[in-house]
Amino acid sequence: MGDLKERTCYICGETHPLTKEHFKPTQNGNFTQKCKKCIYKERLAKERKVAKETDRVCPACGKTKKGKDFPKGGGKRVCFDCDPKGKPTKKFSEGYQPIKNMTEEELEARYQHLLQDTDDVGLKTKPININIGAKVYIKKATSERKDSFTEVLRGCVVGKTDEFIIIECKNYKECFQLVDFAINDYKIKECK
Repeated sequence: MGDLKERTCYICGETHPLTKEHFKPTQNGNFTQKCKKCIYKERLAKERKVAKETDRVCPACGKTKKGKDFPKGGGKRVCFDCDPKGKPTKKFSEGYQPIKNMTEEELEARYQHLLQDTDDVGLKTKPININIGAKVYIKKATSERKDSFTEVLRGCVVGKTDEFIIIECKNYKECFQLVDFAINDYKIKECK
């Protein structure tokens, strides 16, 4: 017997011997490009999606609900609303009404109430204690968590307002909103 041929599954990237144990045989005598594990995972995911979208009748309350409203595993299990040990239902404050159940008039009234109820404080920004003429460098957040930064530019501060800071580089000027520094999208430091 010669060496066994191998094939790399294009889904998981694992290399397996080209046998019935690892790959499904096709009608033309060859084998699938996906290993059996990946085929099984895809089929299971598809079955779970169908199960979540399929209607089921709760044996306790008799209501017809989507499969996602029942615990996993099927059987004679009751829906989350009827099962005290099931998924906890969301608790909302008294008088809460989901937006999808509101009429246009109720939505408009809620919007107007929100407009009147807010204070005009905005995002409190700390003053940047960098004087005009100071040489600075600006770093930009490189990740969603905003915990790592990469340097964007170096330049000289040529202007400041309550909302902006203007940096002049070699061939151009760049304007930054102070709120960007407050929410940690950018960091500014004075060059020493």
